[in-house]
Order: sequence, then structure tokens, then C-alpha cells
Amino acid sequence: MCRERTSGRDLHTIDCSLTGICIAAWVAGEDDADPFPATNALYYSKRVAQESDTWSPRAVLGNTVGDMDIDWKPSLATDNNGTWICAWEHGGGGGSEIDILITRSLDDGDTWEPSVIVSGPDPRSDTEPSICTDGLGSWLVAWDAPGINQPSSVKYSEHDLFRVYSTDNGATWSSVTPLNVNAGSDASIDSMLSVSAGTVGSFLAVWASFERPGSSPSGIYFARSFDAGNTWSVPELISPPNPDG
Repeated sequence: MCRERTSGRDLHTIDCSLTGICIAAWVAGEDDADPFPATNALYYSKRVAQESDTWSPRAVLGNTVGDMDIDWKPSLATDNNGTWICAWEHGGGGGSEIDILITRSLDDGDTWEPSVIVSGPDPRSDTEPSICTDGLGSWLVAWDAPGINQPSSVKYSEHDLFRVYSTDNGATWSSVTPLNVNAGSDASIDSMLSVSAGTVGSFLAVWASFERPGSSPSGIYFARSFDAGNTWSVPELISPPNPDG
């Protein structure tokens, strides 16, 4: 089952498998001597047993070193059977858009595949990824980005949620489509997304929605998928509307 952990400070994440493997991933500057680096990279360390005090030496996670981009907001999950996938934001250097990257390990974090973009070739800046698995081969990566109805001249006026899913343990991924099925008609700012897994092929997404003219009321919403993340239910409000907007 999914036991994804994401830090509120956007700098680190940790997860432990049921077999006792713990992996921590974090953001740090490429130059340890520079306290305010212009670029950074993603690193990880592994602990073989939860009761152990020994962690492996720091190593680079994915191919995140040597470019002018920023790596940020890692999210990590395991299927408890040797597969781990980490998703994070990458980009922003030189004014470039931000993409969602992933890297996968099939040997409990001993080695990692080269990182790949899953958010697709688009002009959006994709941010705040959340990743989850049902532990049986289905994986979900979801994030928020400027929405379908956002005017190109007005930044941050509308955000939607987007997702990709995999049914072959992260070997291949679906195309990008909105997770919130009202993306084409709603004008809310949807963000702060978190996803979790239930039984085989079922996923739950929860997020905050901020009201704008012509949008749904502000509050916390959820949606469900029962087909490995392919289709999603209509968003439902699970908290009272915020009277302050």
C-alpha cells in the first residue's frame, strides 16, 4: 500500500517499506561550499533496517547535477516489493517552465534509472507532485499547473490538477490529462494536492480549492478513481466553504 511522505518545507521526503528499507531524499546545492546556490540537485540516502542507525553515503538521485535548473519538492513511494519511485519539480533556470520528473529503482534503492519527464511537452509550469502506488503494479503521479481556462496573459488566475498513471510498475506512463474532471468549466485555483491508494487499482485525491468568480466554493475537495487512475469521479466538497474565500 502507499505510504507516501512529503515534507511541508518542500526540501525533503522519506518513506519506509514493510521490509524495513528506509530511503530519504532531499534537495541540496551542488556546491557544498555555497550556502545560497543558484542551482541544486536531488540526493538520497538509504537505511537497510529501521532499527539501524547507519545510513548509506549521500548519492545523487536521478540525473539532476550539472544543469542550470532547480530541483524541488520531492515525493517518494514504494510498493514494498523492491520498487521505489521519486517524483519532483525540475526547471525554472533561465526562465524555463517547470516539469515533473521521476526516477525509478527496482532494487530497493541501490540503483536508480535515469530521470524522465512525465508531465509532457507543454508550456505550463507543473508543480507540487504527489506519488502513490497500490503495491500491485499501479502507480499515480499527480500535480497542479496553470489551468485550461487560465488566460495566457494572467498568471496564477486559475489552476487545475493533472495526472499520469502506470499499470506496469512504472515502466511506461499514460498521457497527461486533468484529474479534476471539471477542469474545462471551473475557474478555481486547485492546488496542495495529495494522493493515496486503496485496494487494487483504486486511488483517492484530496486538494484545496480557492474560489474565484464563476468557480466552485473554496474548501477541501476529493475525487476517486477505481480504474488505476484512468478516470475520476466528479470533485466533491468535504469541508465547509471558507467564508473568507
